[in-house]
Amino acid sequence: PARSGERTEVKFHLQQIGNMLEMSVNVWFTFVIPDSLDEARSIGEGAVYSGWYISTLKVAGSVTCLFAWFIYKAYPQVFEHHVRSPLLFFSSTPVVGCGIILYVQAFSTPGGSAALLLFGRCIIGICAGQAFATEKLCARLCTPDELMAFSMERVGMGTLGLGIGPLLN
Repeated sequence: PARSGERTEVKFHLQQIGNMLEMSVNVWFTFVIPDSLDEARSIGEGAVYSGWYISTLKVAGSVTCLFAWFIYKAYPQVFEHHVRSPLLFFSSTPVVGCGIILYVQAFSTPGGSAALLLFGRCIIGICAGQAFATEKLCARLCTPDELMAFSMERVGMGTLGLGIGPLLN
């Protein structure tokens, strides 16, 4: 078992990683909103595609959290025993998704790029799965009051990310 000081340090870093990823996934969610219709028109699509382009990220995030929940129900200790791999995976997905989107914007033809853009947004959305994993880990490390404070911080960082996204565009 971890000593009290080590446990506090792990808890602090885990909360900071969770907050950072929560904010970044929400920045990526809203970043495209001002240009989504123009982006859709540039590849021969319209307003419906623009809506799909915006919402695909959160749909993928919801599916990822649901999948993580099923894994947790089948193997309750999985997020306690395997911490680094899921967090590294969730942290790397925005980089991969953005790489796909940048590739499409730079090199793809209009007809073939619509599906790849949605795929890139889905890959970014997978990052939202970290919310479930970090919440479960923090539930084991934190007191109920600390967990409530962490949840409030996470929601605050997510909301900040939602507001910052369009400003950065």
